[in-house]
Amino acid sequence: MAIQGPIPVEFAHVFPRGAFAAGGFEPLRDFDASSAERFVQSKDKVSGLPVWVAEVIDGDPAARDKTARVKIAAADQPVIRPRPRRGCRSCRWSSPG
Repeated sequence: MAIQGPIPVEFAHVFPRGAFAAGGFEPLRDFDASSAERFVQSKDKVSGLPVWVAEVIDGDPAARDKTARVKIAAADQPVIRPRPRRGCRSCRWSSPG
């Protein structure tokens, strides 16, 4: 029997050299429910949560496709926060946790 619904995959299998955000997360448009006058955000078919999308750049220099769209189901809009580099004295942000 084939897998029904989304195929579970680890981030490291898709982007073994990492991925870099090319912008922030935006709501994904539900093209069937939206009209020219009314925007409707897509919902995840399993969880019912709103779906957000961001463009990322593949960190693998040999990647055939350099950019990809990453979709995330989340109640609130995800925020991309930079991670400070080790030993960076001028980095003023803090990492969570």
